[in-house]
Amino acid sequence: MPSRLMTVNSDPDGQKFDGEESLISKRELAWRLGKSERTIDNWRRDHGLPCFKVSRSVLFRYSEVIRHLEKIAKSLTDGWEPPQTPASG
Repeated sequence: MPSRLMTVNSDPDGQKFDGEESLISKRELAWRLGKSERTIDNWRRDHGLPCFKVSRSVLFRYSEVIRHLEKIAKSLTDGWEPPQTPASG
């Protein structure tokens, strides 16, 4: 499992304060979602996946990514109804 790159509001031992969520790398996000790093890049570009740029690194807060993906999925399915099958008679 890929390791976390950094922790928000952490002491030198890497302990989190006030329940802050760790930031994770693109590699770890891809692993958690079962997707490729390339897919993560595409989602950032095409769907505005929330991230933090730190120098040349891109970091993510997993809960924000999940919330964003759920919102996208809902917007894609709003108003969608399964196709009607013709009644056989």
